[in-house]
Amino acid sequence: MENFVKLYHQFADPLQLFERVNQLDLHSKTLPRSQVIAEYEELDLLQCQATAFAEAKCRKLRTGQVAFSPEINEARSLIRAWSLLVNKSKGRKVSSRMLSRVLKRVNLPLEVRGYDEPLLQEKLKSAYQDYYKIKGNAKELRQTASENLAEAIALAGNATQEKALKTLREREAQRHKVRKIRYLRGKIQFGSTTMVTTLDADGNRIEITNQQQMEKVIERGIWLQGSYISFSSSLSRYL
Repeated sequence: MENFVKLYHQFADPLQLFERVNQLDLHSKTLPRSQVIAEYEELDLLQCQATAFAEAKCRKLRTGQVAFSPEINEARSLIRAWSLLVNKSKGRKVSSRMLSRVLKRVNLPLEVRGYDEPLLQEKLKSAYQDYYKIKGNAKELRQTASENLAEAIALAGNATQEKALKTLREREAQRHKVRKIRYLRGKIQFGSTTMVTTLDADGNRIEITNQQQMEKVIERGIWLQGSYISFSSSLSRYL
């Protein structure tokens, strides 16, 4: 996260993005509406570009369908550490530097390298059991992590905690929506039959199979499989 913030500021600071946001906040009531809207759109575009710049240079976390949180990430790292040790005990090729980094990340002592294979297998089994225990609370842990992150942003003085938390939740909803659209396009691309069920103006269920119509339904968040917050431009969506 620290690297993301650093890269975000690297892009935003030369453009005086934060100063322009503050100035618009102060003078928005005295400026013509058309000018405020145009400034909103320009600042939102810069914010999106700054976010894309930072995300492109940050390490990607492949979490599948499990919501990310520090607790989940730590449990997965522990599984990876024991798995590498098991592979090494079996004579498989394992990078010593990578193993050292992983052990350091999960605070395992170097003595674990001397464990025999049965003990390592037992440790790995225990790590999996601990992971499955907390996996069921992944969504709650994600919410707690977002609240803690919003508090850290507020302490840094870049936004209030309420605005920061709203920003994080909007971004998550947007990413979730984009993943659904990508999945939908992938299904159509590979020739699978894909259908979206929604409600018409009279409240009747209808089935949509046209690609463009399905994308519009998903973007509007009115399909029956879930309800999602639509994307909206906001001055508070920055770090």
